[in-house]
Amino acid sequence: MSNYKSSTTLLLLFLCFFNQAWTQVAVPTINLNTFKWGLKDSATNAIILEAKLDYIMEFHKGIAITRSNNLYGFINEAGATIAEPIYTRCFWVNDSLLLVQKEDLFGLVNAAGEAAIPCVFSALDVYDHYVVVNNSEHCGIIDLNGNIIIPFQYEEILPERNPLGGMHLDKTRVRVRSVDGIGVIDYSNKTIVPTRFETVRLWPEGFILIWEDGKTALLNNLGQIIIPLGKFSFSEPPSGGYIMAEKEGLFGFINTQQEELIPFNYQDAHAFQNDFATVKKDSLWGLINKKNEVVLPFEYDRPIFFYNGIARVAKRINGMSKCAYMNAELKKITAFEFDEGTQFENDYAQVRIGTNWGIIDKNGVKIVPVNYEKIAVRYGYVVVSTAEKYGLYDLDGTLILPNTYSFVYPTRDDPFIMVRIGRMYGYVNHNGKIVLPLSYENARNFAHGRATVLEDGESFEIDREGKRIGS
Repeated sequence: MSNYKSSTTLLLLFLCFFNQAWTQVAVPTINLNTFKWGLKDSATNAIILEAKLDYIMEFHKGIAITRSNNLYGFINEAGATIAEPIYTRCFWVNDSLLLVQKEDLFGLVNAAGEAAIPCVFSALDVYDHYVVVNNSEHCGIIDLNGNIIIPFQYEEILPERNPLGGMHLDKTRVRVRSVDGIGVIDYSNKTIVPTRFETVRLWPEGFILIWEDGKTALLNNLGQIIIPLGKFSFSEPPSGGYIMAEKEGLFGFINTQQEELIPFNYQDAHAFQNDFATVKKDSLWGLINKKNEVVLPFEYDRPIFFYNGIARVAKRINGMSKCAYMNAELKKITAFEFDEGTQFENDYAQVRIGTNWGIIDKNGVKIVPVNYEKIAVRYGYVVVSTAEKYGLYDLDGTLILPNTYSFVYPTRDDPFIMVRIGRMYGYVNHNGKIVLPLSYENARNFAHGRATVLEDGESFEIDREGKRIGS
């Protein structure tokens, strides 16, 4: 009998726990009359937090950032305030910390709303596990626990730029600026390059470039001179043992022993990309290999760079500059038919003929016809428009919606897409079929299986069948 009671008690506890876990599926919702935000339980439609905030972001790690009267705080999934809305800025910098600004000062808080680093700094930026801060007089580096790594003695700590445009700190070296100039230190604050140069760049493979009085020199990771100041001019990092250099107005390639690998015969040049370098001769660009053999003739208007294995090339045809694309085997995947085009930063490029844009893939196939005045890639879709009428493609080139809509609102990972004609909103599926009629005065995209709509002046939520959720 006691075993039966024990088992029953455990089952009831489990069911209580399961029920509580099930009901705490909090989703931000908006009232389209007041444009105020609250929280509801997506399973039961129970109101967790009345719609009284100016904005609630999606939950991350059980926390949602909120805005009220242009100030930010955050709440938990039960709608309880963890951090009062007292910050002028608030955003996640990693999975456990948020950067906050209070008036003109910055700090870090954890998910419990506790200060990890108090708001005492006039500037603060997080780079992995290092924090660059300014104490209103000087800059230094601390760790995420507030321990000082680099003392506050510099005018500026200079981060490095990522290939895709973000910023980071080098793992072993840091560029710093004093009143006398720029230099390099390590993370023990030991000087590698004195802070007296106009420009200093940290280059891959342990190289450091310094610039002084219009002259450049190349140093190693210890700050030792490899190529002295003024003997050559450098502008791009070494690649595969080849250093692109300028001497007396001409460009060539040397090694770290200053031996000439490729003669200084070119009007301009850029560093090697794998086995090719783009160089300029007789005012036109081509490609050479590391034996200085011409692998692509000098007939192009622009330097030739490969992005994701594809290069955009341009040349004059009948007096007009035209673009084409070629692969890493130097085979053209398109004709010279485009007036302009972007690089292949992803698996596609945007191209223009006349005033119209489209998209090609890595095989040169026009997956979106070059028929549209505007195109924009959003959430894995391509929004197209002409004469302010919008349509939609996916990135496989499938037409989802013809450009007959006043606007199209693609979203992430949802089977319904919100659309508008005139002032009326509705929803289509990924085959372009209208699944909920364009009968709403205002609407929002579906999330968590529900969407907020405004109909006959009333704001309420609907499910995927268009039925009202709750009362």
